[in-house]
Amino acid sequence: MTAALKDVVGDTDGFRNTADYDAKGLPAELSDVAFGSNVKKGDVLPPVKTLIGYSVMKVVKVTEGAYRTFKSVKTNLKKEMQDNAVYDALYNKMVDAEDMLDNGDGFSNISEKLKLQTSDSVSLSRNDLKAVKLLALRKVLDSKPSVADELFSLSENGATYPLELDDDEFIIIGVKSIIQQDVVALDDVRKDIVKTLKAERKASMAEAKALEFTNALNEGGDLPQSLKVKESKIKNMKRNDDNKNAPLVYSLNKDEYGYRLDDKSVAIVQLTDVSFSNKVDDVDVKSIRSAQNALVNTLSQSYWRDDMTVTINEALLEQAYSTTVQ
Repeated sequence: MTAALKDVVGDTDGFRNTADYDAKGLPAELSDVAFGSNVKKGDVLPPVKTLIGYSVMKVVKVTEGAYRTFKSVKTNLKKEMQDNAVYDALYNKMVDAEDMLDNGDGFSNISEKLKLQTSDSVSLSRNDLKAVKLLALRKVLDSKPSVADELFSLSENGATYPLELDDDEFIIIGVKSIIQQDVVALDDVRKDIVKTLKAERKASMAEAKALEFTNALNEGGDLPQSLKVKESKIKNMKRNDDNKNAPLVYSLNKDEYGYRLDDKSVAIVQLTDVSFSNKVDDVDVKSIRSAQNALVNTLSQSYWRDDMTVTINEALLEQAYSTTVQ
């Protein structure tokens, strides 16, 4: 492997010693290949493209999975089934809401019949949306800006279709009342439109130039000498560093250039070196698991499912488990 690596890239800096992994210990693109059904000891797997370049893996050992008794996994299986039942109930509740909207029901009727918990926001204009403080509404507007157009096209007591948040939450936005705004002077509207168009044109030109410069650098060229360039080098950047360039850096291959636009400048970044670490020293696994458990607890206790009881038939569960390889 080291000889082949040196022949291809000229050095062996990217070689990593043998390590034990399970299916969850590798990025998905590597795990799908390494744990394929036909993989066996001694196989050299085909190259896999990742965010930091191509990886070639060799299987030096295969450890067969262990069987676990039903008693040892019963608690986890029951919890998984309960969670699935809660998800199913949530989905059914959303389908009921969609059907009611299709039948012409208003927001107040839907929230009452489906026993939805409602939260009122203050009066909002379109310009106020960027500063809205209601957390659920803020999440929707950040992830799906087009919802703003739908929201301001609704009539009084109208509602949006159920919107998904983070794969485990849903929200319906309703209009309680509409307050007519004063008419804005045509000259003011014209000025705002001109200002917006100029800003969009400037941003479009800046992106076109940034792409032109980046392509030239990737083809071996140089930046024009007339440009005012401030150069800085950053060492040991990690994926979760508080640095605006981190997402860009982790999308590049080694020696590749990329760009990022700011309000007043353009950052052109080159990834000159990649290093690997087997340590997970900057990830607090305990905190992540705690946060995941909190999400499940919130899901189980949220307002649409306060009165739900999920009953598990342990005999059927054990019978199903006994026919499943773990």
